[in-house]
Amino acid sequence: MPLRKQGTIIPIAIAISLSTALVPSSASAFDWQSMFATPKPAATATPKPTATPTPKPTATPTPKPTAAPAATATPAPAATAAPAATATPAPAATPEPAANKCTPMPTSKAFSKYGDDADYFLAPGGGFESGHGWKLTSGASVVSGNDNLGITSGSKALQLAPGGTATSPAFCVDDTLPSFRFGAKVSSLDGGYIAVVIYRDAAGKITNAQFTSSGDGDYWNGATAWNPSAISPLATKIPLNGGTASVQLMFVGTMKAYGIFVGSKAYIDSVMVDPYRRG
Repeated sequence: MPLRKQGTIIPIAIAISLSTALVPSSASAFDWQSMFATPKPAATATPKPTATPTPKPTATPTPKPTAAPAATATPAPAATAAPAATATPAPAATPEPAANKCTPMPTSKAFSKYGDDADYFLAPGGGFESGHGWKLTSGASVVSGNDNLGITSGSKALQLAPGGTATSPAFCVDDTLPSFRFGAKVSSLDGGYIAVVIYRDAAGKITNAQFTSSGDGDYWNGATAWNPSAISPLATKIPLNGGTASVQLMFVGTMKAYGIFVGSKAYIDSVMVDPYRRG
């Protein structure tokens, strides 16, 4: 069927050819419609932030130790030879006492003539000669006149008025020193003495013990004669506990209660200690 254009009839074949020229052959119906649709604005994509890579720490290289330069050896000065020492002869060694024992002392059989064959040594200052070292109180003194028993030689003796005291220097006592003995006399039957042993006990306390007295002696041959005392205990009454003790002897002048002879004196000499060795 022919079309009209401005009074001109356009043949249908021509109209189809014009429409085909205006539409591309590859367009679909959708594309054909989209040609006449109002185009939508293109969405602008929000760019994603680019992640900044975390820089990896660069390892610090460990410095290698630099070898110290070899030391230059300084030659040692030549040694000066020391003069040869002159050997000084060592003094003779003093023998040490055995453990828990006292140093042995020279002994003698001082009372053998009285039937006592024990060995004895002189207690410190026991002869009361010069430098005897005994401590004397009022009423005690050293006088002329050695004992005549032949126990020791000398020319002095201890004199004790009632109440006077004489205390020996300290000396060592162990379990081998069981007793002591001495020479004694009194000027009358009213006078006398006691012998006291002073020692430090196991607890450290100083203890005084009376171990003998003039009442233990035998004076049938006259009050004014020298006689050996009784054998008086020493280590046998001191608690040594297997060790040693520092001991002092003390003599005290006494007088009987009735005291007829006020001027009575007691005399002591040749104080000896028995070291428990038998001949």
